[in-house]
Amino acid sequence: MLQSPLNTYLQSGLYTVCLISYDSLINCYDTICKQVTVNCGVGVDESYTGEIILGIYPNPFNLITTIAYSLQQKSAVQLEIIDVLGNKVIQLENEVKVSGNYQVVLNADKLSSGIYFVKMTIDGNTVKQKIVLKK
Repeated sequence: MLQSPLNTYLQSGLYTVCLISYDSLINCYDTICKQVTVNCGVGVDESYTGEIILGIYPNPFNLITTIAYSLQQKSAVQLEIIDVLGNKVIQLENEVKVSGNYQVVLNADKLSSGIYFVKMTIDGNTVKQKIVLKK
């Protein structure tokens, strides 16, 4: 299996792309499929049109977890950890990044056990994902 597979389309069109994630330790898998539009023309799109997908592993975690995400284009990225009341407790990233795959290591040694959220904002589009810290 490839960690970051790449497929090249030779023609513009609408394609269905599926990602299968498998954890051999617990014999569990999950699949997500999306339709993507491939435009082989030349042009620059300044607005972020992709879906924000976060990979967080392990979760639940004990002190250290990794947050992975991909950017389809150069984008303004904010990555924060917030508590259940919506208060920012850690600012992990706040910068413009070029397209590519990224991983951020969260060291939660100064946080108490409990439920938190990873809040990611890319060019004004926001997603939150629950994480559980077990010390």
